Amino acid sequence: MRLTLKIIPEALTSWSDGLYDTGSYVLNVSEKHDHVYTEWNVSKAPTCDEVGVSESACNICGSISTENIDATGHAFSEWAIDREPTCETEGQRSCICSSCGYIKTEKLDKLSHQYSEWMVSVQPSCTEKGQKTCTCIACGEEMTEPIDICLWCPGTSRRQYAECSHCLQ
Repeated sequence: MRLTLKIIPEALTSWSDGLYDTGSYVLNVSEKHDHVYTEWNVSKAPTCDEVGVSESACNICGSISTENIDATGHAFSEWAIDREPTCETEGQRSCICSSCGYIKTEKLDKLSHQYSEWMVSVQPSCTEKGQKTCTCIACGEEMTEPIDICLWCPGTSRRQYAECSHCLQ
């Protein structure tokens, strides 16, 4: 005759070398057996960025087995612009995890300057270079470039003209 006992781990008072003491009798479960795990309980819930742990006890010997539960990952909202970028400063955008409240931020590159049309600020002459200027319509930064001397005047590479028709000299 073969007798099968179901051991309830909570009823055991001690364990030593394969022997369980229930308080009224000693059970020998040192023989090898396949563990039988039934109910799994979450001992540590997973979070957005940390794995969780689930545990189960063998119905025969009470051995505890654990399994990792994958981290859930963040559930981010849509990006919101915190600070618009300009041609002088970087901007910033952020989003927030609806599960844990973690805020993720990213920098936004500066914008390029938006310059006006070139305006002649100093007319060139037959002997001196001129200057042209343009201005960023967003921040007011000015950019200047030289304008070559008048090429139509005497003393330049176009010497065939006796009088410059451009500057009338």
